[in-house]
Amino acid sequence: MGMIKAVTIFLASLHLAACGGNMATAPSTDTLPSTFDETWTAEPGTRRASTTSTSTIRLPDSTYRTYFAGISTAKSVDGLSWGNAALVVRSEQGEFNRDPAIYRTSAGIFVMIYEQVVNNVGRFYRATSPDGVNFTVSPPTAVMEPGASDKNFLSVPDIISLGGGTIRMYFVAGGDLTDSAISRDDGMTWTREGRLSISGLSAANWVVDPDVVRLPSGGYRMYFATAPDGQPGLSNKRIRSATSTDGRMFTLDAGIRVAPLASGYDLVDPDVIELPDGRYRMYYGYSAPGGNYNLMSSITSALAP
Repeated sequence: MGMIKAVTIFLASLHLAACGGNMATAPSTDTLPSTFDETWTAEPGTRRASTTSTSTIRLPDSTYRTYFAGISTAKSVDGLSWGNAALVVRSEQGEFNRDPAIYRTSAGIFVMIYEQVVNNVGRFYRATSPDGVNFTVSPPTAVMEPGASDKNFLSVPDIISLGGGTIRMYFVAGGDLTDSAISRDDGMTWTREGRLSISGLSAANWVVDPDVVRLPSGGYRMYFATAPDGQPGLSNKRIRSATSTDGRMFTLDAGIRVAPLASGYDLVDPDVIELPDGRYRMYYGYSAPGGNYNLMSSITSALAP
C-alpha cells in the first residue's frame, strides 16, 4: 500500500465564513498494516459557526447526532447541515460544561462523559439518556477528579468500546498530554492507565484532543492536535495521527492529516466518524488568527483499511 498522503487545506475550499464517540466492534486479532493510503479532502463550507470539540455518532436510522459545549445537541440527515441546537445538560451558576464524549451501549442507552469546569478545575461527569436528548446526570458527583500531576485539568474525553462491556476513555490530562482509563460499568467508575506513548513524535510536542477509532483490519488509529515537530505549546496546531495494536503504545503516522493554511491558523478537536460506505469524516475546530473556532470537516477519498 502507498504511504500516507499529507493534506493541505486551501483557503478557497474552506470559505471561512465572514471572517472537538463512536461505536466500535469487538477487538480483532488482525495485524495493523504498517503503511496505508489515507487522503483527506476539505468539504466546502462551515458545519457550525463558533463551535468546536464535538462528539458525533451515526444513529441506527442513518442520521447523525452531534454534541458540543453547553452541553447541547443537534441532528443531521447528511452529517453536513445541522438542525437547531437543544440544550441537554444545563450548567448551574459558576459551572461551565464542555467537551462531551458520547457512545451508545448495546442496550441503546446514550452515555455521556463531559468536562465540568468550576473555579478553573476540570472534572469529568457522567450523564445518561434513553433517546440522546433527555439526559440525567448520574451519579451527581464527578466520576473522575484530577490527580496531583494533572494541574487541575482533565479535558476533551473520547470513548471507544473494547467489547465485553469494557470501554476506554482517552483524554487530556495536565493540559499537554493524553492519558487513558478503563471502565467496566458504563463509565460510573474508571481505572486510569497512565500516559500514552507515541513513537516518532518529539517529546517536546504537546499531544491534545485525542479521537480514536478501531480499524477494521485490527488495531487503533488516534487523531490528535499538535504543533510542528519539536515545538511545545498549543499554537499553530495541525491534525496528525498515530496507529497502535494495543491502544496504548502508538507509532506516529507519516505526514499531516489536515494542515493549517499558514502560521497562526489553528486546528483542534478532531472528531472522526465512519460513514456507511466505509469512508471517514473528520470534524474539527478551525481558527484564523485572532478569530473564533468554527466547525469544519474533511472526508477520506479512499477506503481506510
